[in-house]
Amino acid sequence: MGVAGAGITSLGAVGGGGFFAGLTAGAFSYMASTPILTVGNHVAFGDPLPTPREYLSGLALASVGSGVMQGWAAHSQGGNFWNGDPKMSRIFDIQVSAIDPGQRD
Repeated sequence: MGVAGAGITSLGAVGGGGFFAGLTAGAFSYMASTPILTVGNHVAFGDPLPTPREYLSGLALASVGSGVMQGWAAHSQGGNFWNGDPKMSRIFDIQVSAIDPGQRD
């Protein structure tokens, strides 16, 4: 399951997307890289191909690991852990008019 870290390398491309963006990027990275890596190692070195259970556990590890890391990154930058949205403080909108009421356009 050494390729499970492939999803973690995609975090830079996601930015502050939070857990769900990291989960998606990790899953995509794992599904795109693992077949190429394992077939290449099988052909070149005779390594065994992963079983479906190993593949799915690697997919889960890469996805959740990337999601947690990206969620933590978003949270540490002041965003929401799950979706990366910035936390808004409650500021009351008060309009202050600096236009002279006697002036018409």
